[in-house]
Amino acid sequence: MRRSRFCTFAATLSLSMMATVALSSCSASSEPPTGNAAGSGGSGGRPETGGSAGTGPDVDAATGGSGLGGSGGGAVGDDASVDSPEPPSDATPTGDASDATTMVRPDAGDGGVLDPSVVAMMRKVADWQLMQGGLNGFDWIHGAMWTGLFATYQTTGDVKYKNAITAWGQSHNWGLAGGGADNQCAAQTYYDMYLADRTNMTALNGSKPAMDGMVNSGNAGWTWCDALFMSPPGVTRLGAITGDMKYFQFLHTNWWRAYASMFSTANGLIYRDPPAGGPANGNGVFWARGNGWVIAGTARVLEYLPQNDARRPDYVTMFTTMAAALKKWQQPDGLWRADITHPNAIPNPETSGTGFMTFGMAWGINNGILDRATYLPVVKAGWQGLVSHVDATGRLGYVQGVGAAPAPASATSNEPYGVGAFLLAGSEVAKL
Repeated sequence: MRRSRFCTFAATLSLSMMATVALSSCSASSEPPTGNAAGSGGSGGRPETGGSAGTGPDVDAATGGSGLGGSGGGAVGDDASVDSPEPPSDATPTGDASDATTMVRPDAGDGGVLDPSVVAMMRKVADWQLMQGGLNGFDWIHGAMWTGLFATYQTTGDVKYKNAITAWGQSHNWGLAGGGADNQCAAQTYYDMYLADRTNMTALNGSKPAMDGMVNSGNAGWTWCDALFMSPPGVTRLGAITGDMKYFQFLHTNWWRAYASMFSTANGLIYRDPPAGGPANGNGVFWARGNGWVIAGTARVLEYLPQNDARRPDYVTMFTTMAAALKKWQQPDGLWRADITHPNAIPNPETSGTGFMTFGMAWGINNGILDRATYLPVVKAGWQGLVSHVDATGRLGYVQGVGAAPAPASATSNEPYGVGAFLLAGSEVAKL
């Protein structure tokens, strides 16, 4: 059983020492709902349909190519007692970083050997996305993509991905686009970069004051399900970096408030927005990307949530409940449909939701949370389904556009967040 990153932290370092080390050099939000969410950090609305603050999506709408066999807060739409932590160092593969067949990582399965076909496909999709340009935005659309680019760097050890992330972070002084969960998505990648190289204090300090302002207010305003991917992974990483329990306490208060307002225990899935009268009175429409955001966000929280945190079992239960519910609705081609429980309503494949779900379940297997025999076929089918919609150039298709509910997608529709989901999935599937 692989354990969360927290299990590798040194237990001899006191919390106060960690806080001093992490902060001694300190200087000096996703896809929201309609209206502004209550809470700190500015106007945290539920964005997707109307985009997010910041530069917004700026991607090449490439045309042609068939699948191969084998926001800022305040918008409307889509797509928020501890072990003494010592953040893990970056795992660098042995061998030539450009040779996918020699990739070896200590935390991978099967003796550390990564599946070369998965690594090669990650490179293909990541390289296509980087070649499109227009990726400098630091809203949720691009922030979600950079989480996958960081996973690609971790998987391959190729510094070109690290350099791309660094250039992106530096272009914004490692800061955030504004308040609200959508504009905080970038922070989790900033902190991943800091955890990989703790001499890079600007990757920590650029966004930390804004994140601390939200935490100190006590109210995150995570009032749409997408927010649970955008903001909590960054909050949890700050807890790991500083050893300050206030981040975990803030996480618990706001996460479980969101759960109570949106999670359908009868279905094991989460609504995109709080239904009037509570989850028991929802309309029965469960959006694929919305549920993908949440199961992926839960995995990224568990990655850094202390093993002995009293609420950890609750996150694990939520995670396993969602995985079991999603398993039942996977379609024969390995993908989920935009409307999970009504697959015939919008019959085309949808890869952004599938990517996040595949990542979450693969992470669960790799960390001993999900039963391998039960979920490995699900993950393999999900990955093959995703790969079947990567064209010869490396473009991932069937990514539903920015929105807040199930909607059609086409073989040529692509968005940066869909690529981020694909790369996150690949980083875990490669270890299986």
